[in-house]
Parts: sequence; structure tokens; C-alpha cells
Amino acid sequence: MNFNKEQLEAINCEDKNIVCIAGAGTGKTQTLIGRMIRLINEGVSPDNILCLTFTRAAATEMGERYRKLSGEIKTPMFATFHAFCYHLLCVDSVLRNYLGYNKVPDIADEISI
Repeated sequence: MNFNKEQLEAINCEDKNIVCIAGAGTGKTQTLIGRMIRLINEGVSPDNILCLTFTRAAATEMGERYRKLSGEIKTPMFATFHAFCYHLLCVDSVLRNYLGYNKVPDIADEISI
């Protein structure tokens, strides 16, 4: 992977949280994947990395790119914001009860609306 100066700065930044703002086609996805690979190579478990995006297509594409570039079988979680929140409701009964759900809520789809 070839990265420019700014991309390498984001990949190698030691801050826990970074913001990556750039236009379409500028390498944001490659940069984020490069950062994930660096962190995992330094000992961070893929289970401790969460990558959220707005669309299923983007989450799927990022996961595929990660697997292709890293060669790793175990991957971080790539999900949409909605899918991740639903996942939390499914696996965390304390959170579910705190929010007032006594069971995992159904997902509304076009048929049920």
C-alpha cells in the first residue's frame, strides 16, 4: 500500500480517536484499514476495534478490503450504526432492560410499516 504524508500521519497517530475528513476517492478507507492493521500488528485485538459506517454496502466493502489487505481471518467488527445498536440490544440484557425493552425488539421493515 502506498500512502501519502497525511495518510501516514493518520495511520501512525498515537491518539486513540482521530477524525478523517476527505473527499470521495481520496483513500479514507485504505487509510482506516492501514491504521487497523498497524494497531493489530502492535498487539491490539481485532475484537477491540469497531468500524461504523452509514451503509451496509460500505461496511461490507470495508470488511472485504480489510481481509484482502491484511490476510487476517479474524477481523474487527464492520457494521452500520443501526446494525451495531441492534446487536447491542440483542446481546446485552442489562442495556435492553435499562431502555425499557423486556425482549429483543423486532426490526421494522417496509412490509410492517
